[in-house]
Amino acid sequence: MHETQQKILRRIIQKYPNDAFIDHAYYFLHNYSIIIKNYSHSFIKEEAYYSKAYRYYYLNVREPILLLQYELYIGKISKKEMDQKLFMLQPKIKNAISEYNEFIDQYKKSNLLKTAFRDLTRTVGYEASIDDAMKGVNNVYNKVKEVENRVDKKTYSFIIMAVSGAVKEFFNERIPYYDTDSRFKQLPKEIQQNIDINELYLYGARQAFSQKKYVASLGIYKKVQDNKKNLFYDRENLRIRGLEKYVVLLKKYTEKKISQQEYFFRSGLAFKGMIYDADHAVVFFDKYKMASSSIDYPKIELLKAFCYRNSSKGEMMRNTLVGLYNQYPNHPLADDVLAEIGLYYLLWIGDYDAAINTFDKVVYRYPDGNAADNALNWKAYALMQKNDPVKAFYAYMDVVKKVPFSRFAEYAFNNIVKILYLTKSDDFSPILSYLNSVGKYCDAGYANIEERPVVFYADKSGKFVKLKIEFNDYTQISDFEYLRPENVVVFKAEDYEYIVNYAWDVYSDKYIFVSREKKQGL
Repeated sequence: MHETQQKILRRIIQKYPNDAFIDHAYYFLHNYSIIIKNYSHSFIKEEAYYSKAYRYYYLNVREPILLLQYELYIGKISKKEMDQKLFMLQPKIKNAISEYNEFIDQYKKSNLLKTAFRDLTRTVGYEASIDDAMKGVNNVYNKVKEVENRVDKKTYSFIIMAVSGAVKEFFNERIPYYDTDSRFKQLPKEIQQNIDINELYLYGARQAFSQKKYVASLGIYKKVQDNKKNLFYDRENLRIRGLEKYVVLLKKYTEKKISQQEYFFRSGLAFKGMIYDADHAVVFFDKYKMASSSIDYPKIELLKAFCYRNSSKGEMMRNTLVGLYNQYPNHPLADDVLAEIGLYYLLWIGDYDAAINTFDKVVYRYPDGNAADNALNWKAYALMQKNDPVKAFYAYMDVVKKVPFSRFAEYAFNNIVKILYLTKSDDFSPILSYLNSVGKYCDAGYANIEERPVVFYADKSGKFVKLKIEFNDYTQISDFEYLRPENVVVFKAEDYEYIVNYAWDVYSDKYIFVSREKKQGL
């Protein structure tokens, strides 16, 4: 509450100390003890009891522990330091437990019992030792049973679910993954029935994986029942497959069936295949690098960069790539490395000028390299993103000229048409003349720009022609699917009333409807 509002409430208390609703002023000032002690018939006495317990719990237990958990997560404190600080909080934890017990004993029919029991369970879960916490959980359950006959079945069910949810949090936060089964058996049966142990397994498996306990992580994943696999994150199926490969490799290495170098390298590849968790592969690639000759260093560094990319660690990816390029500018992979640096500027941080300059370097320094064609394509894309359609037009033209039969040419073709549309141009002669000058590169090109589809096709002579601008009807004709003319991609099909024109669309690999005209005389 704002300080000005507090001052107003204090003045009201001073001016109207005997007002029938003055207890509300104390409530808004968080002076709950005054209401409990001096206003025995207050309508908000129950809320005051609960708010007194909750405020103490939140400010002195919940909020400090959430902060500790965050500091542990970001690496600011160690697990040992967190345990020490948790031990220092024990007196406040005991007080919070007493506050909630006092409220529950006083109001065993309250509508606030559900949240009170939930927070009481959370609080006992922070007791110093796991054994004490487990005893506390059982004590809470016994207290729940005391109120069972004083509340209706619906309220009791809500209380049990709230307590079970808090117990699940306690297990995830404090129970080591290897103790899950034994500790779960110590819970009251009714609580067990309201917790899906598969969810505890999943949390434990993720915890073990984050701690690099890979064999243990896979073992816990295997405990999850088949009908509960829908609980997995999308990425976890990849993780499990990678762990299965790793465990096989570890066994072979332990049995001396593969060398140390092979174990490190293939384990790195197994973790790289997890994609989202690919950063876990880096430690294996580093070990392989230490155990192998320097000739493999560039390959390993590039693999590490891809691992950082897949796991969304862009800055680490860039640093690895820059270091690799500076050290090995003449390596056969140097053009790929430089192109990846350009993609970092383009796709990660949106520095289009830096990206364009980098792609120009790829084409200039490595004109016959593997990445040159890709660099041309990405340069054109960067110019489009920079809102420079004129330069982008000619950049895409260069793509078509340099690699006329590639997937880049097909992509460039569509973007050239898009540029003409965006610049409000109905003159397609530049693209037609240009495409004819570089030679036929495909049977037909099709671009659907908003509601203006355009088909370019090659006639028998191989000359590109703009076929039609205005049509919207897509129709795949099964009767003509087997027809694939060698040199002509536009043909006619007649029925009793119409002549229908079709074109072979090389992008969707099917025939598309072009136009229909009614036969004369009908």
